[in-house]
Amino acid sequence: MFYWRDYPKPHRYESVADHTWRLVLLLILFEKKLSRKIDLDRAVKIAMVHDIPEIIAGDAPPIGSDGTGRDSHAFNKDVAKVRHKEEDKAAKEIFSKLPNKLGKELYDCWLELEEQKTYEAKVVKSLDRLECAIQILEYRKGGLMVFLGV
Repeated sequence: MFYWRDYPKPHRYESVADHTWRLVLLLILFEKKLSRKIDLDRAVKIAMVHDIPEIIAGDAPPIGSDGTGRDSHAFNKDVAKVRHKEEDKAAKEIFSKLPNKLGKELYDCWLELEEQKTYEAKVVKSLDRLECAIQILEYRKGGLMVFLGV
């Protein structure tokens, strides 16, 4: 079994900006393929702000301490609750620095993703995971074209 830490080091790691751009691109690519209509503008806003709390809270890798993810926010509900509280505090701090209406709108977009109650939030979360999987394949095999079979 391969764990994230076992992959060869790439010549350049993906930045949060790279990840977010690719997530938005996936939304655009999948928009017409989804089983029902999506509010693309709303989904793009959710995607654009989804990792902003990591500016303060940091990026928590889903692999955990032993490489399996068992003790990470991705697979452990107790750890996920703690992580959510950290990110919520960070989101409130960051978005409160913006003009009131905009700060509230962007915080609400972030919270919508966290709560997973809307179709747009569920699609963004699914494509966020897909983008991460594509990134793993790129690190492992050397390119998106390999993933796409091109």
